[in-house]
Amino acid sequence: MTHTQSPKDVLELRAKYAVVVGMPTVERVQHIHAVNPQTHVGVIVLLPSSGLRVVASGIFARPLPKSIFLGEDQTLAPAYAVVEGALAALNTSVAREAYTLAVEGGLDMRTLSEALGSGAGGSAAFNALWGPLLSGESAETQLRNAAEALSSALALAGEIRFYAPLMALARQSLGPVTPNPTVKRKEGKAAKHPESQEPSKVAFIGLGSMGLPMAKRLHALPEVVGYDVSPGGREAFKESGGRVADSAAECASEAEVLVLMVVNVAQAEDVLLASGALTALAPGACVLFMATGAPGDVLRMQERLTAVRTDVTLLDVPVSGGTPRAASGELTLFCGGLDSAPPETAAKARAVLHRLGSIVSLGAVGAGSAAKLSNQHLAGCGISSVAETLAFATALGLPGRLTRELLLQGPARSWMLGHRGGNMLAGLRQPPTSAITIFVKDMGIVVGEATRRNVPVSLAAMVQQQFVFCASLGWDRDDDSGLVRIWELAGIDVRC
Repeated sequence: MTHTQSPKDVLELRAKYAVVVGMPTVERVQHIHAVNPQTHVGVIVLLPSSGLRVVASGIFARPLPKSIFLGEDQTLAPAYAVVEGALAALNTSVAREAYTLAVEGGLDMRTLSEALGSGAGGSAAFNALWGPLLSGESAETQLRNAAEALSSALALAGEIRFYAPLMALARQSLGPVTPNPTVKRKEGKAAKHPESQEPSKVAFIGLGSMGLPMAKRLHALPEVVGYDVSPGGREAFKESGGRVADSAAECASEAEVLVLMVVNVAQAEDVLLASGALTALAPGACVLFMATGAPGDVLRMQERLTAVRTDVTLLDVPVSGGTPRAASGELTLFCGGLDSAPPETAAKARAVLHRLGSIVSLGAVGAGSAAKLSNQHLAGCGISSVAETLAFATALGLPGRLTRELLLQGPARSWMLGHRGGNMLAGLRQPPTSAITIFVKDMGIVVGEATRRNVPVSLAAMVQQQFVFCASLGWDRDDDSGLVRIWELAGIDVRC
């Protein structure tokens, strides 16, 4: 096959079989087939990679490996290339938006990058973008490539009338490519690592889907007492061998470390102030606030606690990893205030935190919450990106499971594609790993914080509304991968 300038400028083939190799567009392959209906055309598309990666479709004289063959429709291989480019571009767009907000939050960007890159919001595109930005380099090439990939995807989506809101918004949000979109960079100091010292008593309040497996991991400490407003949570902890209290104040009585795994700052303040847990704590105690909250709300809570007890230290330590990692002690713990806490207090806090996961110390109180928002920003948008991409692939006729496997091998790979992508293809997961209602709350906090800092986050805002829409349909307690059901309303079912 001779390469020509126009997809309509196609040679007439006289062979029974012909193979097109390279990076042909869907339109070009369609024209080749139209001009040569008598020829069995196979298409092999070369994919972006540091090594050799290909996909194939069409009719070949000899069978091809199932790991690269997408089907007999000749357009599937070039269509896959568009899908892969679109997801990589979405991940790039989200990573850029999250970077801009994180920089404005004054975080230790290098430490944050290391934590996020291997977490639920991590992706190949994240690493490819944040790395150069943190080194003061231009991201012009990455952003230009993302814009081109999204333009190609939107053109194809338009032809098949596919609903692609995130792709469209991402393409517009990239806008003109600037030489250096980092604006500014802030460096953090290396974290200190005081030795751990087991507290004489730990109080754990909030024994829900995340709190219960976390509390169970503390059984080896000298004394751990649990409490939850739900009798079911208390009973489950008791059955695991834990001791339970009948009230928050009783649970916190003389505790040196109080863990709060509640829904938000408002619930934490209710436990500490209205329910009397703060006054019941031992002298010099430490409160570990491990829920997701806006940094400003956490700082205001710190002021209220200090007004009552100046000897109690508040640390904000929101977590990432979901219930499986909570049970295995492999959570990521975004910690604010640990390095500035009194040495003995920090040592006792560290003895608890080490049993729950990996500590990422990011600065003063509030920094942990700011880092968690970056994680949720990437994770929430990552779920939407994967959902839209898998629905797009399904609409194009691509085989779902093979498409996901191929995507995980290239520049579109991400933690969410590996985990939530599998859930989407398998159908709703019950019990949920993480419910839709959590992202309604967390993405709302991300958007609120961005608004406060006057940082545009159009992708996060739209994704938050997608989760709200899902909740309005009664899906709020379903697994967050259920967001893909939005496309089921248009007749596109990705399950396979």
